[in-house]
Amino acid sequence: MPKWITTASYSVGYGWDYGKKNAFWGGTKDNYSHLTTPEERLQDRLNGLITWLNKSQYTIKAVIPKTDSIGYYEAKSSQTAGWGYGYGLSIITGFVVLAQREQEVSQEEYTRLSRIHYLEGTLPNLREKIEELQTAIATDTQRDMTITEKKKLIGGCKYLVDKNGMWQEFDSRDAADVYVRNEQAAFAARKAELDAARTNLERTEKELQALRGG
Repeated sequence: MPKWITTASYSVGYGWDYGKKNAFWGGTKDNYSHLTTPEERLQDRLNGLITWLNKSQYTIKAVIPKTDSIGYYEAKSSQTAGWGYGYGLSIITGFVVLAQREQEVSQEEYTRLSRIHYLEGTLPNLREKIEELQTAIATDTQRDMTITEKKKLIGGCKYLVDKNGMWQEFDSRDAADVYVRNEQAAFAARKAELDAARTNLERTEKELQALRGG
């Protein structure tokens, strides 16, 4: 029987505890912060992870540490010279578990899950495409462009077309007509592409719902 592998992640964060010590690198400074792992908080987060693993039957495949950092620097000067001291350190404040679950399934179920996986992967691109087309259409305010004839100072005429507040100038009426037709055709094509994308999104969502048993 084919095997289906599901991958998931689980984030654990426990931070750190602050403590105060009265010695600093040989006792040269008092009251510095001492950072320690909060054992009780860590155990509580681990219990949540264990519960999730047992319930979902996932197996841990990798652990990625989560870090934070803290730093201090103090600068002083004496005449034209500068001097100072400081420190910086990085601390593990949690981790992310990458886990997997392996299941033996029938060929029919494997095909169904594969199709769901594929369709779910297409949704973000479909939605992004629809958003881009909607923006392009919304900003194209001059959908019905008109041609304005204006006489030149030295004789003859020029033809102006207002496209989103930008005047396009042509020496002949035929050239202006071609420009307007091309722009209107491009707008109609974007509108048709948007309608097709919306239809595709709706069809994909309905197919996903049916495959999931909804």
